[in-house]
Amino acid sequence: MENRQTISKLPKEGSIEVYLDGETPWMAELLEELNEDLTDSDYEGEGNASIEFKGELIRKWNDRFNDYIILTGEIRASFYALEINSGEAILDHIEVPVRACWIQEELREKFGYEEETEIWFDEDEYDLYFYTRNNVEIKPVLSEYLFLNKNPYPGLSEE
Repeated sequence: MENRQTISKLPKEGSIEVYLDGETPWMAELLEELNEDLTDSDYEGEGNASIEFKGELIRKWNDRFNDYIILTGEIRASFYALEINSGEAILDHIEVPVRACWIQEELREKFGYEEETEIWFDEDEYDLYFYTRNNVEIKPVLSEYLFLNKNPYPGLSEE
């Protein structure tokens, strides 16, 4: 699946299942970014680093927002980090639910969403993003979920 999805190609009032892993080039880039504190020699011979997203991309419509896109699912990653106490490479993990929604960029100012980060649709709360030119970009959203939930002190809570 491509990072950029054209809204008009998504089924109206429908959804598509999304499965992304390290075989997807831009997902592999996210995994490399998670491992950026280390060099390949720090965890040479280890093959446990992985990244995966399973979810659903849903196109919806209403009179106020017209087309809006919802992404739900879970992103999981196993990656190497430097243990905070010893400085040794350890395998760290992230599992975080994703609940994102895109609305048209033009509506940001029109409805006063300049400072908003969340939005409610169908009695559910989603992180708010904006799309332009009929395209939503998935990579920045998944990147944000990963890096906001990455443990800044790996190994600190372990004995």
